[in-house]
Amino acid sequence: LPWEVDCTDVFWKVLQSNEIALDTKRMIISKICMLAQGRWTKKLCRRIDGSPREQGMFLFKARAAKAAWIIWELSVAFSARCSDDREMRGQDGTHSGRVYTEIIRVWDVATDYRSIDGKVERIVKSHNRGLNCMVKKELQGFKKSLYKPVGEGERLPNFFTEVSESVDELVGERSGTCSSMKLFVPPASPNDQEYHILKFYAFSSALVNSVLQMAITGRMDFPFRVTELEHRIINLRPNPPRSVILLGRSGTGKTTCCLYRLWNEFRSYWEKAVSAGPHIPKMLEFIQKENGSAAVSNEEEMKEEETHDEKPEENPEVPEVNEEDFIRAADARRRGEDGDTEELDGEEKYEHLHQVFVTKNAVLCTEVRKNFKELTRACSAAQEHVQGEDNPLPYRITDMEETAWPLFVNSRTLLLMLDASLDGKEFFPRAEDGSLVRKITGWGEGEAHMNAIIEEVDSDTEDEEQGNLPEEQNDNARGRANFDPRREVTYGVFANELWTKICKGNKVVFHPTLLWMEIRSFIKGSVEALHSEKGYLTLEEYHSIGRKRAPNFPADRSEVYALFRVYQRMKSTLGMFDEADIVHNLFTRLQQVGPPDWSIHRIYVDETQDFTQAELSLLIRCSRDPNGLFFTGDTAQSIMRGIAFRFSDLKSLFYYAQQSYHSVGIQSGVRVPDQLYQLTHNYRSHAGILKLASCVVDLLVYFFPDSFDRLRKDQGLFDGNAFTLGPKPVLLESCSFSDLAMILQG
Repeated sequence: LPWEVDCTDVFWKVLQSNEIALDTKRMIISKICMLAQGRWTKKLCRRIDGSPREQGMFLFKARAAKAAWIIWELSVAFSARCSDDREMRGQDGTHSGRVYTEIIRVWDVATDYRSIDGKVERIVKSHNRGLNCMVKKELQGFKKSLYKPVGEGERLPNFFTEVSESVDELVGERSGTCSSMKLFVPPASPNDQEYHILKFYAFSSALVNSVLQMAITGRMDFPFRVTELEHRIINLRPNPPRSVILLGRSGTGKTTCCLYRLWNEFRSYWEKAVSAGPHIPKMLEFIQKENGSAAVSNEEEMKEEETHDEKPEENPEVPEVNEEDFIRAADARRRGEDGDTEELDGEEKYEHLHQVFVTKNAVLCTEVRKNFKELTRACSAAQEHVQGEDNPLPYRITDMEETAWPLFVNSRTLLLMLDASLDGKEFFPRAEDGSLVRKITGWGEGEAHMNAIIEEVDSDTEDEEQGNLPEEQNDNARGRANFDPRREVTYGVFANELWTKICKGNKVVFHPTLLWMEIRSFIKGSVEALHSEKGYLTLEEYHSIGRKRAPNFPADRSEVYALFRVYQRMKSTLGMFDEADIVHNLFTRLQQVGPPDWSIHRIYVDETQDFTQAELSLLIRCSRDPNGLFFTGDTAQSIMRGIAFRFSDLKSLFYYAQQSYHSVGIQSGVRVPDQLYQLTHNYRSHAGILKLASCVVDLLVYFFPDSFDRLRKDQGLFDGNAFTLGPKPVLLESCSFSDLAMILQG
């Protein structure tokens, strides 16, 4: 269709409701399709007078049925469809490929004619509040519609580009150019207590089909329209291929970009694979061999890179999946050959796309998986995935069904699955089906990693609770029989049980948190420690770590290392382990064998700042394509005790990944990411909250300059005047999670 149609979530909910008859819904959809075809009859285009016209809005009403009036607007918005059209970008002189177009924006449906005025009032208010938005852009028309009218009176859209991005000389020479100027203003929430812009959804065939289906199983959702920068991040294809690192404060859209990038890969693959079958060769290392132009010297790889928040360059010449891949795979399956004399089924030679979303936050992981499931229910190519969406995960990656991918897991679940899937002696004893022989506290099914944090925060109360233990001793003894006798050393255990013993006989003047950070992030959690034989640095290696990476103890590292040795001996004596022991075990087993008999093609890491370098190196090593990972996060919002992380240090991990492949005889082309992309517009908090938060971050950066990545300040969607600054932030003092919950509940 020549016209793009956006609709609000209000309109989407109205169509989903049972208040409107199915026949009426069909008539509403039919009228909108007529508008999208450019057939703008007078009955469909009755402009609403009064306040909308005075504000310069082109707001219309169209009667779709006896008791149904569509309220829609002729507006301008960013067009992902046109921006992805290489011919349009090349012909019209847009440097960045950011193309805007006239659209049909469907706001609402009125089932009572008397309710139209109230709905129009809210729409006008939304428009007026949007005028204060920081993301409005000045546009210049550059070309008439690519579509040619096929009937008399047919109305077709015009196209625009940002004034700063247009090439005046080229545009002026084009025939049929449009000299009109437009102001792109995203509508904001009409609620005075809300400070965000509205979400819009594409009026697509999938949305229409979901409305017309009589039986809908489960809630379904659709991707909402993203900004032009988010669209570029989601569809970014660096050339040559490199992993992508995306930074941004809380609420800037990082997780949305992560999920939608995963979803786009999934949808584009399965829309073809559902009929053509699997097309990714098994055991294929998606790593190009080094050559003169691709190889990067160690100096170049390890140098500091500047953080960028500019629009990323997109390379449309490097498609992820194309028709030839599917044709070649299908032909090979039919003939039973692909340069090989043996006849093998396609299922034996090819596999489907395997993607993994991993984060430390179990709650976040659950929410992202829930959102993905809602997206799949509206996708016809993903119906097999929908049927098996509630099946429990197997213990081994090799036992996963193709429809169980993508995998959404917290980091501990993934470590357990890797432990059961890799060759060699497992870290935790396993049964024949890969399940744990004994449970491990804090690990396994039903364990949320956030529980460990709550335990650490409330660790001061543990001594008071010890008096209750004798009464429950018998019950605890029976329960312990089902648990692994080894205990994990979390920060709570380290600070409350081991710290006094470690300090015995030693004059220690610093807090246990600082020593825990040195052990977890550097002595045992660094990439250098991961590649060592014992899983931790020697004293000389620890001394060699730069001051910027480990700024806390530049002059006292010998003392810190002596305490670490005491910790190691005590941990071994008491039958304990820490997370770094598991990571080193898995990485060593992965290094000692060739490519495993399972594949992970894409890995998406959210809240990357909560991972140690060792954990991230393990993820890079597990991926078939180390140049295809996607990292998001912000060092200012780490929730994990003992993690000292900077995104600028991620480059060293890819250098070591390259060396890791070389050590097993694989000539790799692992490339170091050359940019850190940043999102700066905050969709969650108003300017008042952001200014307060910025003051806190500024203090942290001032006193700990080497502990944070240098980011541009995020900004609210509104300009911060008295009208849009928002209510003053309120600081709450709470001593426990239960107190905080009571305060928030009122």
